[in-house]
Amino acid sequence: YLAANLANDIDNTDPQRQNRVRTDSNLERLIDEQVSITCGNCHLYSAGANNRYADFRSSGCTSCHMQYSMDGRSRSTDPNVSKLEPADPDQIQDGERAHVADHIIRNVTKNTDGVFVRGITDNACVGCHQGSNRTVLQFWGIRLDQNEDLTNATQYPENPVTFQDTAADRRLFDPAVANNTFNGREATQYILTEDYDGDGLDDTPPDVHYENGMGCIDCHGSRDLHGGTKDDPTSGKIMSRQDQATAIACESCHGGIESYAETKPCKDYQDQDQTCAVDRFGNVLRHVVKDAQDNFWLTSRVYGTLHYVPQTYDLTYNTNKTHPITSNLLYSPKAAYAMGRIDGTPGSGPIQQDPLKYSTGFSHTDDLDCSSCHASWTNNCIGCHLKNQYDADPANFFFSNITGERILLAEANADFVYQNPIPTYLGINSRGYITQISPAEKMFYRYEDYEGNESNVFAFSDRLGEGNNPNIAGRNAFPALAMNQMAPHSIRGRLDPTSNSEGLRYCVTCHLTDNAIANFGNEYAEFRELYYDNDFAGLVDNGYFALLRTHIGLNTGNYLDSPFFVHMVAGLGTGLFLFDQNGCPVNPFDNNANRENCNGNAPQDIFDVDNVAYDLDRIVEFDGQTNSTSIHPRLTGGAPYRDGSNRMMAGPLNRTLLERLTDPDLGLVLDAWLDADGIPQGEAANFIQ
Repeated sequence: YLAANLANDIDNTDPQRQNRVRTDSNLERLIDEQVSITCGNCHLYSAGANNRYADFRSSGCTSCHMQYSMDGRSRSTDPNVSKLEPADPDQIQDGERAHVADHIIRNVTKNTDGVFVRGITDNACVGCHQGSNRTVLQFWGIRLDQNEDLTNATQYPENPVTFQDTAADRRLFDPAVANNTFNGREATQYILTEDYDGDGLDDTPPDVHYENGMGCIDCHGSRDLHGGTKDDPTSGKIMSRQDQATAIACESCHGGIESYAETKPCKDYQDQDQTCAVDRFGNVLRHVVKDAQDNFWLTSRVYGTLHYVPQTYDLTYNTNKTHPITSNLLYSPKAAYAMGRIDGTPGSGPIQQDPLKYSTGFSHTDDLDCSSCHASWTNNCIGCHLKNQYDADPANFFFSNITGERILLAEANADFVYQNPIPTYLGINSRGYITQISPAEKMFYRYEDYEGNESNVFAFSDRLGEGNNPNIAGRNAFPALAMNQMAPHSIRGRLDPTSNSEGLRYCVTCHLTDNAIANFGNEYAEFRELYYDNDFAGLVDNGYFALLRTHIGLNTGNYLDSPFFVHMVAGLGTGLFLFDQNGCPVNPFDNNANRENCNGNAPQDIFDVDNVAYDLDRIVEFDGQTNSTSIHPRLTGGAPYRDGSNRMMAGPLNRTLLERLTDPDLGLVLDAWLDADGIPQGEAANFIQ
């Protein structure tokens, strides 16, 4: 394929649907293989790379059910299996073989006649599920910093006050076997703790379930992992999207605000009669049982340990229920305020001093999923540079991960531009709930052909024209490319004053307050006027780039009570993530000269607002028209619905929600709220009892 000819594979014949790739074109084939090379090694039809620490595994069923050690060495008692290879767990040598940890087929923990066999651990999951959303690493409280921005003090838009990488953390780097890398990356690329606002708390803490000794399979059992459908959840069918197959939900174990978790009679894993919780398809969870005192208990599928499962109903309404182990009262006035249903009396939901600011009968839980507030941080990746190149060197023998065919194509580059855990965004997911989303998959693609010539940099819209279709149907002149719903695994509970970690997200993360408007209202009004007019020069001249470095870059959970943070959360954009036509960032503060497609220049040294071609976190316009594309179709008819030209896909918030959250004149400005530390502010102290 000649690089110069690939521009002919872009279809702009439909004026309403620009920048689409022609079906069956050379460019389409190249992109398919690029994505497969970059992302396809973890699918079960292929084995692991089996040449480096944490990437040793088989394929098919044994990928999970017959675990390899992280270093690829055998721990079995078989005298015929070497226990010393691979000698270097970071790079297996010719002639060496990786070995399963032991010859045991594992699933859930077993304890038969005094013989204990543990279940499948997280280590069987992390080799694959540390890509994309970095799910297992996030669950462990570890963030990938691919570009080592923290080490090099080039984190954008701001550097944290303190951070610690994983060099001394045995979850990834094990001095017992002297490994230096994890999946080919260095310790300086994996961040254990980071504190952006200087309060001494880790802004990227582990999931509370992990902290309490649970593992991946304690939530995700055979139905989640083996496939199923809504109508036939035990069918074993492979679904096209993760959200279509996932059977577990928070409510499966914790129930809702007005009832305990649903249960059915069952047999547990010891074949004992029990009352078991059920998943959202009605299948029994044999390891989650309710006792005679209406206490729920989870027996870990990994280790067999017993865990008490508090019910949301007891936290939200004062039932006088106490924790069966600590004897502490379960009821939380803050939980009642955040999640309860308003009936007009103090403590019954997020009541305001002004009765016109709330509706009787309202509860956040009607339209929000649990992770909207309880997921404490997300893996944001804004900007992705992918490049592949022709490679016919017989020493490099490449095969397609899709077809198995011999290909003359190698990955030349896979670069993530901005990774920052502080920004967070809300959207509407495939089941009609407001949830955390990510302005991710912002792909800039190029190809180097057999003559050494490089193509243009391409950015695409989808088949419906979403993503890169500027100035069409009310879209912004500067496209946002892709966004995606996500399932963040960073769940936190109430802020523990004895902990060194942040808690969940509180009211100020998503809502304007009287305090926010009093302190920043004039600046916010001017910012919105300039930004909606795409007056980037005005933003620079009036100091908003500098202001947003603090109000976004260092503002964990919006402790500043900033309206600019709320504007970002709603998906209306910040102006911080502007890119040029080639995918080089356009901003006056990034001093990293290694950013891709910037020709060796730091963005701050070549900053020119006239070069802006994309505004990557402005995923929606104020009227609800999307500037971005999503790959998740709606699965249910539940509200709220989206606005814009593609309402039947998951995507950004609708106009009603955008107005309610971000407009100080037409929306809801709280006069009572919980701040970023969960402390009642305004009139909230009078209502939280």
